[in-house]
Amino acid sequence: QEIGRDIKSLDCAKRHLVSTITTLKRFHNLASAVEELDGMAAKRQYREAGSRLEGVNGLSQHFENFKRVPRLNDLRDSVDRMKAFLHKQIVGEFNNLGVEALDAQALVLLKDACEVVNALGPQVRQEVISKFCEQQLAPYNAQFARPAENGTLDKTELRYKWLKKQLKVYDEQWAKVFPPSWATSRALCNEFCSTTRRHLIDILDDCKDRVDVQVLIQKLQATISFENELSSKFGLHQRSKSDPNHEEMEEVSHQQNQSKGPAGKDAPTAPAAAPPEIISFRGAISSCFEPYMGPYLELVDRNLSKRVGELLRDEKWTLPDDSAAGTNKVLISSSQLFLCIRSSLKECSAFTRHQTLLSMHKVFKKYLRIYCDALAQKIPKATGGNAGLLSDREEQVKLTERDEHTTCLIINTANYCLDTTGQLADSIKRTIDKAFADAIDVSSELEEYSGVITRGVRILVLGFETRVQQCLDAMTKMPWGAMDAVGDQSPYINAIANVIQNSVPHLGELLSSTHFRFFCDKLVASLIPRFVVSIYRCKRISEYGAQQLQVDTHSLKTILLKIPACTPQGIPSGYQKFVEKEMGKVDTLVKVLLNPPENVADAYWKMVPDGSPADFQKILELKGLRSSGIRLPLGNAMKTTPSTPTSGSAPERSLGPANLSMPNVMRPGMTADTGKAIHNVAKNLWLRVTEKDEKGPAGMIGTALAGQGTGGGSGVGFGSLGPGGRDSGEFGRRE
Repeated sequence: QEIGRDIKSLDCAKRHLVSTITTLKRFHNLASAVEELDGMAAKRQYREAGSRLEGVNGLSQHFENFKRVPRLNDLRDSVDRMKAFLHKQIVGEFNNLGVEALDAQALVLLKDACEVVNALGPQVRQEVISKFCEQQLAPYNAQFARPAENGTLDKTELRYKWLKKQLKVYDEQWAKVFPPSWATSRALCNEFCSTTRRHLIDILDDCKDRVDVQVLIQKLQATISFENELSSKFGLHQRSKSDPNHEEMEEVSHQQNQSKGPAGKDAPTAPAAAPPEIISFRGAISSCFEPYMGPYLELVDRNLSKRVGELLRDEKWTLPDDSAAGTNKVLISSSQLFLCIRSSLKECSAFTRHQTLLSMHKVFKKYLRIYCDALAQKIPKATGGNAGLLSDREEQVKLTERDEHTTCLIINTANYCLDTTGQLADSIKRTIDKAFADAIDVSSELEEYSGVITRGVRILVLGFETRVQQCLDAMTKMPWGAMDAVGDQSPYINAIANVIQNSVPHLGELLSSTHFRFFCDKLVASLIPRFVVSIYRCKRISEYGAQQLQVDTHSLKTILLKIPACTPQGIPSGYQKFVEKEMGKVDTLVKVLLNPPENVADAYWKMVPDGSPADFQKILELKGLRSSGIRLPLGNAMKTTPSTPTSGSAPERSLGPANLSMPNVMRPGMTADTGKAIHNVAKNLWLRVTEKDEKGPAGMIGTALAGQGTGGGSGVGFGSLGPGGRDSGEFGRRE
């Protein structure tokens, strides 16, 4: 153990001794280096001074913790004074430079001085570079700053020629002085761009009210081209090995890694110069044009206004005679409009992708709305009151074949504009700067074009309604109550079929499958309710008349199902289900009418459990039971004794709440069949209403059966197709 303690003590002493010897050796080297550095600085031996200074910097780091050693503090002060002296001397060397060519000896001296600058640190290096750029650009400021002769917008290209010439001088002379790692030529170009930007802002401010747009665009394009050249020359030279400057950068890195101080292996390597920041020159100058692009936007606005006016003036509103069968059936003006817009977009995006492009998109929106309004104005106008089956004056429109042709083209064109406008917005969003992408919005324009499509289809349907209504008017004048036999489909059905066959195939050829299906759905949704209303407008329908009506209903359903067959897609299953559903309501109405008068009430409430009294009253009138024959006296509504039926009939049992019985509905002069039918109707209605309201059913029956003439209104109730909704009837009124 004692031997181990001795060995451990000796090891500790050895380490301290080695550390002390090393520190003394480093101190000696540092003192020698400072003394040598002083002599080299006096003799302007900058290459050797730069090497010594790097060694001094490395050795000084070993004595950072020796703050209380006077001799080291004195030596540290000497180093700081020497650095300050070298800083002043080197900066003075570069301050004395001019734009004239230097001899070889001066160039070598400056090149050696750069070694000292590297050792002095990045701040001194940046100071030297800035001073050099300032000296080189002094003649440029004198020639091109306002109010110099070349300080005008039309002399912009001369500025870029000046820099290109200056870069050649740099490559021939100054590239031998400044280390490649400094990227001095790039710093010179960057300072040139900043200076030029300030010059152009002053020029544009002065001439913004009288600037020639063509000159403005020409100089902006020249500026962008110049920026692209600079970006190609400098922008990527640290990223790509294929760049011609890549080998130069690797050589500089290798030299920095090999550099060491004069003290040998013990001296740490001097820190490598930080790689210069990669500068993108795109927009460095051209962005100053952005606030002054108003005249250009006004020019584009005028050109688009003129072009849109010409397109609308020359539009024939029909397809060319030589148009191919497979081509898009749209107006020529629409495709020409978007060609013009895309051309303007391409031109604008070539020199700006910021606020000017955003403003340009607003100009595009303006003329898309103008064109949309022009399409809407060409759609035929309806005449009459508001559209709808319940209005006194329904809208009408008489469409010629050319009107239908034009309307179909407008629908197709609006759909083309709808799709292309969305694509245009997406293209602008991809092109414009991300900061402005969220401001691109064409939703209102898309809604307007969608509205034109809906309006065009509505007018086509309204045109069919106008023609079909004449056929339905003929239907209401047929003697349905006097028919004694059932034949083929009625003439009015043939007339409806002719109307459809004369126009629908032509529309199917012009419209796309989507819009033709849309048209077919709207036509069915309009025609079937009109057919139901026409049934209710008939005066009286006999049993044979109801059977004939059943034949006509089946024929109408077949005609409607065949409408989409003129398109290659055939009959869509969704359309077929829609027609069958809507026509099923008509079939139900006809089946009710097929019943004899005494059974019509049972059939109605069984087939239409949610039917209204107003609908039921219309059914009774179609069966010949007029309201004048079934009106109930109000006095009978509250009789407390059983009613007295006609001779031969059994006494009516008391129904409903206590002390209430069904009122007497018989009248003098009624035939036996009519009396029986009315009695059954009243009984059925009495049973239904007493189940729903025990407070006064008799009064409700009297009111329900005592309709006013032919009933108020001509709605589409009967479920959803009858002459009036439940709320439109008089059911439930108290008097």
